[in-house]
Amino acid sequence: MAALLALALLTSCAGDDPEPPPPSAPEPTPTPEEPVFAPLTGLEVPEALEHPALSAKIDNNPLARPQFGLERADVVFEELVEGGTTRYAATWHSDIPEEIGPVRSVRPMDPAIVGPYGGIIAYSGGHFIEQMQATGVTNVIHDSGQYDDVFHRMPDRIAPHNLLLSAEEVVDRFSDLDAPDELWAFAGEASDSTAQSGGAEASLIDLVYSPGESRSWECTDDTWTRSQNGQPDLDSNGDQLSATNVIGLSVEVQYVRGDVPETLLVGYEGAGFVSSGCSSVPVTWSQESVNDPLVLVTEDGDEIELAPGNTWIQLVPVTGSTSVS
Repeated sequence: MAALLALALLTSCAGDDPEPPPPSAPEPTPTPEEPVFAPLTGLEVPEALEHPALSAKIDNNPLARPQFGLERADVVFEELVEGGTTRYAATWHSDIPEEIGPVRSVRPMDPAIVGPYGGIIAYSGGHFIEQMQATGVTNVIHDSGQYDDVFHRMPDRIAPHNLLLSAEEVVDRFSDLDAPDELWAFAGEASDSTAQSGGAEASLIDLVYSPGESRSWECTDDTWTRSQNGQPDLDSNGDQLSATNVIGLSVEVQYVRGDVPETLLVGYEGAGFVSSGCSSVPVTWSQESVNDPLVLVTEDGDEIELAPGNTWIQLVPVTGSTSVS
């Protein structure tokens, strides 16, 4: 009897076995994220850069050297100013330094240079404030009574060559402003840039702005290093300033308010070159308005593609000279 009961229990348990679970669905393959690129350098960045660009007028008087932050700018323009000397209009977006400078005043061509970036322009004043404000760019002006807390003077240099700007603080203050658009096209790889894929080999760029004011760039390992008046141009870390792309444009200059040179950009066009890597290609440039970027095309009318990286643009008067060898 006990044996029959045990057999019955075993039979009952066997009949209660659950159904085997269905095979699990394979894990979906994650979709790779699209890479994000900095609009003013074409370099890949970890995430979208949603803050505005910061432009500033930077002194190039010998008493202002070495400057602070130029080596971290996305784009630097060099322009002729009074006395045959030069000054910079530099723009930072992908890499904002804590401080930049020395900051100086605006000139009549600066609205056309910084207008296309939008964002912020910082400077120490000047006779052309109304033209700059008309661009719609946010003007941060020293001694205006609004932004004096973001400027300070270095005690170990003499005025006016000692005015620094707290760049990070300014960008944070205006973080609601739009990020800049991509102003020029960038090749996916440096070797595919217009200069490297279709230009001629080049190792030296010589530029003359005026008697006694020359600039040169020398290419080594696809990087251009900069000199002024025959001497290496150093940053505040003691390193020679360098660029991935060097653009030289021949420009007409007129004089306003007596002796102030104005580089003529809007409504004008001219010849120039674009050098990326150790190669260079002739271009034609033009600009339609202060808020439109410079248009750079090859002799065949094709849009220029720069190599990913920082860019220096040399606005050289036609009374000077440019040479690429």
